Amino acid sequence: MNIGIIGINIHTVDLNPGAVLHAWAFQKYIQRFNGIKDVDIIDYVPQHVKGRIGSDLFKQYLKQKDLKNAIKSLVYRRVYLHRFNKFNSFVETQMCVGKEKFDSYDGWEGIERKYQSLIVESDVVWAKHNGEFNRVFFLSLPCMKNTTRIAYATDIGNLEIGTQAEESEFIELLSSVEHISCRGKHSEVFLKQYTDKNVVSLIDPTLLLNTSDYDKICTPRRRRSRYLYCYYIDYDKRLIHFAKKYAKMHGLQYIEATSRITKENIFKFDRKTYNIGVEEFISEIKYADIVMTNSFHACCVSIQYHVNFYAFPRRDEYKVFDLVNQMQMQDRYITSYTIDNESDIDYENVDLILNNEREKSRIWLTKALEIS
Repeated sequence: MNIGIIGINIHTVDLNPGAVLHAWAFQKYIQRFNGIKDVDIIDYVPQHVKGRIGSDLFKQYLKQKDLKNAIKSLVYRRVYLHRFNKFNSFVETQMCVGKEKFDSYDGWEGIERKYQSLIVESDVVWAKHNGEFNRVFFLSLPCMKNTTRIAYATDIGNLEIGTQAEESEFIELLSSVEHISCRGKHSEVFLKQYTDKNVVSLIDPTLLLNTSDYDKICTPRRRRSRYLYCYYIDYDKRLIHFAKKYAKMHGLQYIEATSRITKENIFKFDRKTYNIGVEEFISEIKYADIVMTNSFHACCVSIQYHVNFYAFPRRDEYKVFDLVNQMQMQDRYITSYTIDNESDIDYENVDLILNNEREKSRIWLTKALEIS
């Protein structure tokens, strides 16, 4: 059996370690199933990503006549290039990527002869991008009909269906997927409104593996001192202020990092804080005394390594909230930017839940892939 994995993974606009990490983890996990010969990450550049990543963003934005982003890219060009190269190196050395490259709905003919099963996995693939649903992420192209079409831990983000036309389109797209699993309770409840198929919530691929898998790619400890690692996706001034204050009160070095460069932080990052690849991202969390974050995958890595962490809200997204609730860690989700009770995390209980969720995912994937 040959399997092709599709998602927002190796082409991530923000050079987000989590996006690459979940694809790597899922591929690694699927490769261990009996009877599977080849598992490829399909090299797909979604339209909403096209022209927004690369080694020379300045030229790309100029070509698009996007002067604002062209000027912005010049400011962070040096640190971005270092990080971009790290990401490419990880993909090239740690992941099996298909030889063909796709960047539109065209050119997929023959995909059914190469892969018996197609799996769209994880991340916010079923949200609207640039105001539209992406048919590739719903495995709904005509040439895909002769494959087994599976959705593993897909996410809808903050999707809302506003019109009858959107509802009809969404229902039609979901009908293309034979086996549907999603990530988080919010996505599960939402999807069940638009399909009669069985929808089940499963854990993110980063939680399917064990720490021994991560130790093989994790870089050595980068800092001698004890430290607080503040990692955010969306810039949150209150989170940063709170984390700095907490670090000072507890005698910890404060380390701040992100994958998203905005007008608020564009002049703050240098090679030490921004120049991290997937391997360093894991290391920084593994060796931290405490992590404060609004990143879903920073929470996942923290859980893997039993690191003390606090999760904070992120716009209208539900995935971090769903994760901590699923793991019975509700007290780690901070909305008031105050910590009332600094109790230890009961990781013995978390591990019990996680092992049950891993078995649930294994059984579901075995059935979906029709593996005996």
